[in-house]
Formats: sequence, C-alpha cells, structure tokens
Amino acid sequence: MKDEEVVASLNEALDYTRVEGEAIIEDLKKLEVALTNVMRLTSVEESTLSKLHGTGDDLRSYLIRLAAEAHRSNERFIDGLSVLIKRTLEMMSQ
Repeated sequence: MKDEEVVASLNEALDYTRVEGEAIIEDLKKLEVALTNVMRLTSVEESTLSKLHGTGDDLRSYLIRLAAEAHRSNERFIDGLSVLIKRTLEMMSQ
C-alpha cells in the first residue's frame, strides 16, 4: 500500500463528508423552517391554516416526510463514510 493511495482515499472521505454534510444541513434547515411555520400557522385563535383550507393532517404528513428525508440523508452519509473508511483500512492492511 502506497502512502499516496491512503492520502487519496482519506481526501475522498473528507470530500464526501463535506458534500454530504452540507446536504444534511440543508435537509435539517428545511425541517426547522417547516416546524417554525407550522407553529406560526397553528398558534393563533382562528388559525391561518384553517383560512387556507389546510388541515392538521396535511401539516403532520409534511413534517413526517421532511423528518424521514433528513433521517435517510443521515443514514446514507453514515453508510457512505463507513464504506470509505473500511476501504482505506483495507488498503493500509495490504
């Protein structure tokens, strides 16, 4: 195993971490904005939501979908990073 290969593999892992980390942060920001808006829409006596002919079920479905997307993003990131680290470790043991 050449040092250059290890360095290249670790740089790939760092790039992957940066790109996927940014995507995860964006997913979590979307969820945060959605939660803030839901609280605002439902916090007044005659809610804005009812004026827009929306339902609580619609909001719950939307929030669940955003949370599930954020969860999947995190899982993909962890799985991908694990693969890169394992590959680097295999290179080092050769």
